[in-house]
Amino acid sequence: MGTHKAISILKDTVFYNFSADNGELTKEVIVTEILEDQNKAVFFGFSGYHHSLKKDSSGSFTIERIKSSWLMDYDYCSSFISNKGDTIMGWGREGVVIRSNDSTREIEPIGQVFGIAEDCRQDIWLASWNGGGISPPGGLFVLKDTIATRLNSSYNINSIQGWSAFFEKKQNLIFYGTLDKGLYKIPPQYFEYYSPDFFGEDQLSVSDIEIDSDNNIWFITDSLLVVWDGDSYKITKLDDFYKKRLNAEINSNHSDHSDDVTSRVESLNELYKNRNTHFNDIEFDNNNVGWLTIDNLGLFGISKDKEDISTFQYQMFIIILYSMRLIPYSYVTNGL
Repeated sequence: MGTHKAISILKDTVFYNFSADNGELTKEVIVTEILEDQNKAVFFGFSGYHHSLKKDSSGSFTIERIKSSWLMDYDYCSSFISNKGDTIMGWGREGVVIRSNDSTREIEPIGQVFGIAEDCRQDIWLASWNGGGISPPGGLFVLKDTIATRLNSSYNINSIQGWSAFFEKKQNLIFYGTLDKGLYKIPPQYFEYYSPDFFGEDQLSVSDIEIDSDNNIWFITDSLLVVWDGDSYKITKLDDFYKKRLNAEINSNHSDHSDDVTSRVESLNELYKNRNTHFNDIEFDNNNVGWLTIDNLGLFGISKDKEDISTFQYQMFIIILYSMRLIPYSYVTNGL
């Protein structure tokens, strides 16, 4: 996990933290992207402050700063490793950088690429954001070899505020999430568009998309979690997660931290009142548990106990950090 100050790892029940506060880093790091393979993980930091993290034979983690690399030549907003082993990086407000073997290719103008996905034909799909003319052209692109083709006109896609892209392997579907026009589903030969009113909403700014092992589609907006099986869907509002976090604070009785419960509750209420709590991203682990991060609320582990999307209940685990120590709370929700 990357934050605006540190690099963190949660392995089983052990939490590792690397920050300037505990002397593991020389200064605070604002992590913008993470890439990993079997040997190491690379944490990309703002203004070229990048780090490489490795695990030794004893299972301990070591971290070192990357001081000399082609990575230092660019600012990044997204990252992806293709099936061919190429590293593809969203490059500032220009387009993408592709690193293959020892050569680097720059492909522009595409705009600020936040979402990258690869389909079964090894074509690369790019979700590009262009807000207020800041990073033109924006929209949905497909990258074949070194040629990027913009698909907005071909597919009659009106949004140039692309934010997320995801490939669903079982049915060969590309999902294109936007900040202003909702979610697009693109099968191999055609596409389907689901407007916000399909999900009963006036607006739908899709910021992240994942698919679980049961082929259910999970996506988040700033304040909504939507789970959809293609026929029915379930929407959970940020307010429900806030209430669970608030109850966890009120009912906490831990002696290993000195923070006053009343002041923490007041701070939590103030953050929520001022709209400083937002869904951030979602990932699934090998046990089909969805891990959802919410700004200023914590890390939530979510699983479901029924196959019917419209009636299933969540089982939710709340992980709250106090002074870089891990304090777990476990609750089974009732109709969240």
